Amino acid sequence: MRLWFRKFALATALGAAVLALPSFAVTAQDKKAEKKGDDKKSEDKKPEEKKAGPPAKLPDFAKEFASAGDVSGIVVEADDESVTVRMTYAVAYGKGKAKQESKDFTFSYAPGGLARTKVTPTKENAKGKPVKLTSGELEPLRKPQGAPGYHLERADLQPGHVVTLDLLRPRSVPAAKATAEDKVVKFAIVVGEAAIPAPPKDMPEKAKEKPKAKDK
Repeated sequence: MRLWFRKFALATALGAAVLALPSFAVTAQDKKAEKKGDDKKSEDKKPEEKKAGPPAKLPDFAKEFASAGDVSGIVVEADDESVTVRMTYAVAYGKGKAKQESKDFTFSYAPGGLARTKVTPTKENAKGKPVKLTSGELEPLRKPQGAPGYHLERADLQPGHVVTLDLLRPRSVPAAKATAEDKVVKFAIVVGEAAIPAPPKDMPEKAKEKPKAKDK
């Protein structure tokens, strides 16, 4: 009798354990889903990446580089490494005739090269409308000393910005022998905005060649 009772108790306990398993599995899945949801929320709440701001001072470009003149164009694409501008210029053909052509040229930044703007920066108010910065807010953006205009992050250059690129060439390359590929950007200066002119149909969207700039 006692042996039968023990067997019955053991079977009852095993049955209860088996019945509890699905409930435990569901609970574990719920916790896993809840944790995944929490992880996604924390990803969504990641703080915005803080911008570096203007450097304290300009690098000594003169140690390695010499002036290579400047070129102007309309920004087509820009990032932290380079800026692509579309330049439109007149090309002579036939007798006393000229036509306009547009080409894209990409220039890399010199080490320490900066993006700047001569257009006074603004900020958005609570309603999302642009408002003027105070003199106290503008002052840090004028740094570093010797740089034109106001600070702008390289990646903040946008398609449609009209820019003047202040170019440099390595001192190891004589001015007479410097090619467009040798030239890098000291300052990419925004001077305004314009519509991006469409390139001719027979020209690829991005041309590989770069224009020559006159030495200052």
